[in-house]
Amino acid sequence: MKRKRCCHDIIRVAVLVVTVALLAAGCGGGTAVSPPESRIAFVSDRDGATEIYVMNADGANPRRLTADGLRKDEIAFSPDGRRVAYAAVIAGKWQIFIVDVDGANQRQLTDNGRDNWRPSFSPDSRGLVYFSTLSGGNDEIFVMSEDGGNPVRLTDNTTMDVLPVFTTDGSKIVFGSNRSGRYQLYVMNSDGSDQQQLTFDAALKLYHGVSPDGARIATTYGGQLVADYPGSGMFGYIAGGRIATLDMNGGDLRLLTDAGADNDKPVYNLAGDKIAFSSNRDGQWEIYLMNADGSGQTCLTNHPANDWYPAWGPAYSDEL
Repeated sequence: MKRKRCCHDIIRVAVLVVTVALLAAGCGGGTAVSPPESRIAFVSDRDGATEIYVMNADGANPRRLTADGLRKDEIAFSPDGRRVAYAAVIAGKWQIFIVDVDGANQRQLTDNGRDNWRPSFSPDSRGLVYFSTLSGGNDEIFVMSEDGGNPVRLTDNTTMDVLPVFTTDGSKIVFGSNRSGRYQLYVMNSDGSDQQQLTFDAALKLYHGVSPDGARIATTYGGQLVADYPGSGMFGYIAGGRIATLDMNGGDLRLLTDAGADNDKPVYNLAGDKIAFSSNRDGQWEIYLMNADGSGQTCLTNHPANDWYPAWGPAYSDEL
């Protein structure tokens, strides 16, 4: 048994050395990466149009999943690792699409003559929550089945309810709303009941992810909402935003990134100890990784084009 344990220790050391070496080759360096069984999907205009890509959690082996030339944003990985959902513009409207993680079976889920954004999978990967102008001019939150059928409205307000994200256990949905006059974070049960405001200060809070244990929310904090990013297909981002985390009661706010750049769209990894996010701190949008406490911030993509909107999910195929 001692010899077997020693061999395992040697393997662990070897894996650690390879991981550190891979990360040091990136454009930031300085933090450990997530387990190799996870992947990060993201949007990039590196091939001219905004397309969906997927890469290893250390930034290696990026592969393009879509090639239709449609403008894309707002993506999500399915919890089973099989599919990526996203919003894309077709016939002048944002619609929800889905594609297998190998790039096959790309299909449109919504086609209702309205704008539909930010899909988020349910924990069993069989449904999606999203927001839409389906009910009129203002944004409301809906849930639908994985094939786009049976849309059910969850919110009903004269203001905007946006960017819904399921908690890992599926019992709650965290979302943003400007009901109070400025976008803040809210939470409701997955059937739309018991809607509660979580944050109340003057700082804008949008684009958020929930930790796997349901204890904390990572969000873009402060700054100003910009409806379009000049020179790219990015639909919206927070100018001057910082990445922050807070608990599920809206308290214990922790600012993780510095001011002086735009930091946006945070998402937790599967273990809950890392956060991926978008930042233009080096002059263009890249995907960055940091520990959940804000330490060890490093760039994963390091590409001349824009890379943004990370979505974390498990690996499904060794082909990636």
